[in-house]
Amino acid sequence: MPINRSPPPPVLTSPHMMATASEPDFSMVQERDKDNRSFTMERRKGKRNFDERKEEELSSFMEEIRTMISSSAAKQQSEFQALQASLKEIKYQNDEINKAMTFLSEKYEEMRVKLEVAESEKTKSLTYIKELEERVF
Repeated sequence: MPINRSPPPPVLTSPHMMATASEPDFSMVQERDKDNRSFTMERRKGKRNFDERKEEELSSFMEEIRTMISSSAAKQQSEFQALQASLKEIKYQNDEINKAMTFLSEKYEEMRVKLEVAESEKTKSLTYIKELEERVF
């Protein structure tokens, strides 16, 4: 007895089962389902053809995008130049502040030295006055 390895053919008892069973010959299925397009699949071969209208739409869209990008770039450039001018002004002000701080620091140091000299002279003068008072009395 030979061994049969393939499953037995399905027993089709109802019309519902007929719709779900597969056909061994696909051309027969296409012929049967010509009226019902939802089951039929058609494949187009070859390249897609663009008509001139689509090409014009694409060109106008690309030109619109280019215009938008160039206007955006011009706006960014003007804003960048404004920022550079502001930065230049801030640097100038910062340099002026540094110069003023250096000047004030030098003057403060001079005043501190003069105050120390005046205080030491005051101390010497007070000491001298006390000596003179002791001599008088």
